[in-house]
Amino acid sequence: MCLVVGLSPDRQPYLEGETYRDIPGQLVPRFFWPDKPLGHVSTYRLAVYYGLQRPEDTIKTTIGFGVVTEAYANFGFFGLGLVGALIGFLQKKVRVWSSESPILSYPGIVTVLLMSWAFSTEHTMSIWLSSFYQACVAVLGTIIILRNILK
Repeated sequence: MCLVVGLSPDRQPYLEGETYRDIPGQLVPRFFWPDKPLGHVSTYRLAVYYGLQRPEDTIKTTIGFGVVTEAYANFGFFGLGLVGALIGFLQKKVRVWSSESPILSYPGIVTVLLMSWAFSTEHTMSIWLSSFYQACVAVLGTIIILRNILK
């Protein structure tokens, strides 16, 4: 975080959302898009952009940046406020949606998954969202399939 704040925007201009462009592609299963970019493409872009790695180094090593650092690298303090407001809004929506639900209901399980993913501090937004999406599909999809088989 200190490196990104120290270099942006004086030496390195803000990325203007460049790392967020990878998000839609990460939600497409590799089964449908075998050549889709690797999950850490945003992390690699940040590491190369800020001079921490060469492109060929990203094959062996990944440097975690986190959602907060990524937001600042893209839009500065405005990005921090925007991402914070967006995450807060979405978490409140899930809380309201699940507030009257049992823990083992679909809303309850989504809430538990969201709480678990809240501890993922070293992921960029594309990794965070795609892994959360995959977990929801895996957990909720398994439950839906089992309910239909066991009927």
